[in-house]
Amino acid sequence: MAQTTRLAELGQRRALLVSRSSEFRQELAQDFSSLESSCIWIDRGYSLMKSGRVLWPWVAGLAGFALASGKTGWLGKTQKLWSAVKIGKRVLSALRIMRA
Repeated sequence: MAQTTRLAELGQRRALLVSRSSEFRQELAQDFSSLESSCIWIDRGYSLMKSGRVLWPWVAGLAGFALASGKTGWLGKTQKLWSAVKIGKRVLSALRIMRA
């Protein structure tokens, strides 16, 4: 009799562990999917930096020149820098079109 109650307790414990295990598997699958989407952004950022590594010295030089030149205030320098960024975007898009 004691053995059957012990077996019943073990059966209930097993069922509980199996249900908790499936919950943990689902949670782990969700974590992996969110981790995968984060890794995609890292990969895209790395490939973007790698593709533009030739242009970065030019961009830094232009930004330094824009910030150091003239007697314009902070707002004027920000506007110059923003226009340089827009020009850089146009150049990059033109280069992508030429490569395709």
